[in-house]
Amino acid sequence: MVVFAAESNRPVLEPPMHLRLFLSLVALIPAAAASAQQACTPSSTPVIGADDPAPALFSHCVEETKCGAVDRKGEWKVPPKFRDVLIKDDFIVVPENDDWTKYGFLGANGESLGSGEYTISVEEDLPVSEGLLPVVSGEKAGYVDKTGKLRVPAEFDYGAAFVDGLAAVEQDGKHFYIDTAGKTVVAPPPGFDDLSAFVDGVAVVGKEGKYGLIDKTGKLVVEPNFDSIYADSGVLVALKEASYGILDKTGNWIAKPDFAAIGPFSDGLAPAQQGERWGFIDTCGNWKIPAKYTFAIGFDGGPARVQIDEKWGLIDKTGKEITPVDKKFIGDGIWRDGLITFSPDETKYGLIDTTGKTVIEPKYDSVDPLGGGVLMAYDGEEMKLLNLDGSEIKVLPAP
Repeated sequence: MVVFAAESNRPVLEPPMHLRLFLSLVALIPAAAASAQQACTPSSTPVIGADDPAPALFSHCVEETKCGAVDRKGEWKVPPKFRDVLIKDDFIVVPENDDWTKYGFLGANGESLGSGEYTISVEEDLPVSEGLLPVVSGEKAGYVDKTGKLRVPAEFDYGAAFVDGLAAVEQDGKHFYIDTAGKTVVAPPPGFDDLSAFVDGVAVVGKEGKYGLIDKTGKLVVEPNFDSIYADSGVLVALKEASYGILDKTGNWIAKPDFAAIGPFSDGLAPAQQGERWGFIDTCGNWKIPAKYTFAIGFDGGPARVQIDEKWGLIDKTGKEITPVDKKFIGDGIWRDGLITFSPDETKYGLIDTTGKTVIEPKYDSVDPLGGGVLMAYDGEEMKLLNLDGSEIKVLPAP
């Protein structure tokens, strides 16, 4: 753009009409871009793990098929006589045969509450949600309570866990959502066979490998034009042509798909990858901490963990280093009681707090904060329950 000095005596030449129009449009581009940026206000998101209750019982095995559960004092509440003990919320489930097709359901003191011939799909832990556990009985899926009693009849070909009172199920080739009474509540348009849980009034649904969104009436509000969509703490992360971005509920991009990966949001930020490097973005896709790390793990109840080459350190939400990036290992789990596992050499392990201070020296084969003021450490053939200061609560034989 040419600027003519006001004091010049030279004649001011007006640009041709088409050039003036072009310059006007160019001038509008930054304003439009700024307006688009302002259309999204970064929001807070839940802190991962913040609402997790501290466990009252911990499963422990003294031999391969002699497992039980101890309380925070290390006292046996479920005697070590079972093949395994699965604990989630107030469910305590034990397999009663070698085929894992019959389960007992126990109370907090190890008393029997009931049993049933079921198959249970266990990945990381029991898929208990909202007081119900999906099981398969007689090749059909249903839902049981903590006593093992069927509360939703086993009449489905598939059943996912309940979220906010709804569960995605399949029956006779049809896919829909039921409530905790087993009643059909939401049915997506025909042909959608991959249903996710509702979050903030919308659910991700898939058809022929493409994904869109429905509302709670079953109406399709976003066409299945995306390779993947997942709801992450109320943020819709979508995959399009091998790159990730952030959508609004109408299917418009809040942040265009410029990311190689977007990790889980916690406390308003998520680790994200651009090229070969990781940093942190907000819920609008704005970089809050530049992508300069080899890898990054989020603010899951404490500082973020960042890696440069083969070393790890801690940073705060401004990107400021809390500790130097000089540790061989820092755990990737949730901060519990303000602690996380670390190791200087990956041979012995200890705990650091959110300031990077060593709380438990690295002298154990493994040590983890369990929540509720209890640590679990393995030292050779012994399992130890510890207080937060490292003092012993109980020593139990290791399997």
